[in-house]
Amino acid sequence: MRKLVFALGILILVGSILVGCAAPAPTPTPTKAPAAAPATAPTKAPAAAPTQAPAAATKAPAPAPATATPAAAPKAAVKPLSPVVKVKVGVLGSIVDAGFFIPYAKGYFKEEGLDVELVQFATAALMIAPLGTGQLDAGGGGIGIALFNTMLRDIPLKIVADKAYGAPGNAGMGWLVRKDLIDNGVIKGPADLKGKTFAFAARGQAQDQELEVLLGTVGLTMDDIEVKLMSYPDQIPAFANKSIDVGYNFQPNVVTVQEQGLAVMWKPAGDIIPNHEASVILYAPSFAEKQPEAAKRFMVAYVRGVREYNDAFFGNKGKEEVIQIMTQLSTQKNAEILRKMVAQKINPDGYVFPESIKREIDWYTKRGDIKQAVPIDKAIDNQYVDYAIQRLGKYQQ
Repeated sequence: MRKLVFALGILILVGSILVGCAAPAPTPTPTKAPAAAPATAPTKAPAAAPTQAPAAATKAPAPAPATATPAAAPKAAVKPLSPVVKVKVGVLGSIVDAGFFIPYAKGYFKEEGLDVELVQFATAALMIAPLGTGQLDAGGGGIGIALFNTMLRDIPLKIVADKAYGAPGNAGMGWLVRKDLIDNGVIKGPADLKGKTFAFAARGQAQDQELEVLLGTVGLTMDDIEVKLMSYPDQIPAFANKSIDVGYNFQPNVVTVQEQGLAVMWKPAGDIIPNHEASVILYAPSFAEKQPEAAKRFMVAYVRGVREYNDAFFGNKGKEEVIQIMTQLSTQKNAEILRKMVAQKINPDGYVFPESIKREIDWYTKRGDIKQAVPIDKAIDNQYVDYAIQRLGKYQQ
């Protein structure tokens, strides 16, 4: 039955991609990135709450003002592209969209000659079709069956940068267990997971592999648990009404359930599979092929944003500025939650962990979820991060 659910999910996704190819859906009116803010007088923009749409993209909210000391500019002065290149980017509104939000708010994209639109999606899976057809230029989200099957259909989506990974010991994302089950000793170890109800946002993604590894340590399989599909935010009320026992989640949902006393971080993702890629940046084939210079410039601004995120949450440098930006542009509007959370790791030098991507591909191939392995050099293209590092140098904390 489980394999049938997988198969039906893949068929539905393939159908959505084919529909997208035949008759592209209209895209929302763009929200334009602000001009670069001067050092002494930051540009302010009104805040707007993001519109949620479970099955379609929505316009991103207005950018946050830049109020703290800006990050160091790139080493070499490079003129912005002329004419300006429009770039449409799919976002989820999550904390690890910081690499998009920070340069959007502070004008780093403008400095590169890019007119960026942020288009919010309910799930990363919904980005795959518009990326494949060129309705989106870039996007970021989890990796899984849909992505690799798209690559195998000769739609050359490229993984170009890291967006979040499970570092050992980092409690920013991983497996949450209902607090009463921990307090009462119902769940002490992996063997106690048998018969429990798990919440997933989707199947066929990185968390499936992590859970299979975890269950395998005590001889259990996915057939020994029950799975409910729900969005990551919906896990919060589900923990409250005790309709789920365990869920895979990330910030800011992790700190939210902890603050409400609903669940605890039980197994960080990186403790199960070290440096497991949870989310990546993808480039559309049309963007990489038709706008190669813009694709490189985009990565420079993205890496600058990721470095400021790392400075803020792991170096306590400019943290309030970044929090202000995130409350304006992410789905988390509570600044205090952002101050308390354990941030997820994003590589400040941009590169993905190729061994993690290869492991993912091999796992899906072995299970028959994808018909053949995607060559790693077909899946990953480091030239854009290479260019960003050439411009910016290696990260110095």
